[in-house]
Amino acid sequence: MKDVAIGAVAGGAICDSLLLYIAGFSSTGPVAGSFAAWWMSVGGPIVKGSWFAWLQSGAMTGGFMSTSSVAVGSAAGIGAVVAPTVAGRSAGH
Repeated sequence: MKDVAIGAVAGGAICDSLLLYIAGFSSTGPVAGSFAAWWMSVGGPIVKGSWFAWLQSGAMTGGFMSTSSVAVGSAAGIGAVVAPTVAGRSAGH
């Protein structure tokens, strides 16, 4: 069970940071030529509390642990623990 908890935290942190990076949100602001930069250019002024502000804040503070990222991390952790056990049984061990 400890492995699942570690997988949930690590997977969640990686999921958040990776998705923000792919979308173009960085610790210094939107990356030129990215989706985030495009969104900022067509969206008008960025207001406090908006989706854009929330995502950019997450990128600038190192991500955030949302319910969905913990769920993805938990699935990865469970898979890391269960897969070797299942594979061992199917191989006749």
